[in-house]
Amino acid sequence: MARLYRGHNLLDQFRCMVRYKALDRCFRDPNKTYTKEELIEACNKALKEADPKAKTVGLRTIHYDIEFMRSERGWKIPLIKYNREYKYSDLSFSIDGLQKRLVNEIEIQELRLAVNTLCKFKILPGFEWTGELVSKVNESLVKNRTSNIPQIEEI
Repeated sequence: MARLYRGHNLLDQFRCMVRYKALDRCFRDPNKTYTKEELIEACNKALKEADPKAKTVGLRTIHYDIEFMRSERGWKIPLIKYNREYKYSDLSFSIDGLQKRLVNEIEIQELRLAVNTLCKFKILPGFEWTGELVSKVNESLVKNRTSNIPQIEEI
């Protein structure tokens, strides 16, 4: 499996996930179908709430987000389009339950590598906080090792 998010750094990945969750909420809405313009508005609102410094997104970004969510690399969402409006064909579908399952072994190894790098910083002045972060990540890795699907809890 390729990377879960299209972003290149943690902030980009966070913003992608904010947009994906906003799109997911719109697609699950039983009372409304959304045009791309309305989806852009919903994503920009969610981004501003999550990160006031985030730039607004446009049509191309939303188009790529939807394509990613539909793909094998994403969640293979059951999206239908009619009259230029979008909705899930199965309103009980949600990416929320699938997110944890999409963490794969390569990503677990990348996380372990990042934790090892953080360990080197915890002895430097001003980086004492990294010790607590490293402990939480390691705790989550150990706790979730027993399940069939590697998972990482939100920290």
